[in-house]
Amino acid sequence: MINDHRNLSRIQNKKLVLQQLFNNAETSRAEIARQLNLNKSTVSSIYDELNEDGFIEGVRQGESTSSGGRKPHLVRLNRNYGYVASFNIGTSYMASMFNYLNGEIIQYNRNPIEKFDILNIMQLIKEEIKQLQQVDSTTHGIF
Repeated sequence: MINDHRNLSRIQNKKLVLQQLFNNAETSRAEIARQLNLNKSTVSSIYDELNEDGFIEGVRQGESTSSGGRKPHLVRLNRNYGYVASFNIGTSYMASMFNYLNGEIIQYNRNPIEKFDILNIMQLIKEEIKQLQQVDSTTHGIF
């Protein structure tokens, strides 16, 4: 039971760290720990796991504080890790949007739907995904 609680906490903390990375163009481990009020070692452990999996990339060295100390290593989400697809289906149109993991838009389309039935819509979605997969340059593709 204790392990289950620790696992749930770890998963929740990982989600929070990913959210911080998503919401900040660049940040440091110390800043994430400060923003989330988490122990630095917890954030470092999650950071190391995300880095090993390729979710983050180094950006640059930050500036040290006025009190000195080490310069922070600034990171961000790795936009080339993969992408997500979103579809909005109206009564007469289908909008599709593909985004890198950092939220940056790869492609947005809004096209009329000539025949509103589920098989036709699924075929349109399949075609949109196939079209982007042909020019995809990310490491892991669609999620």
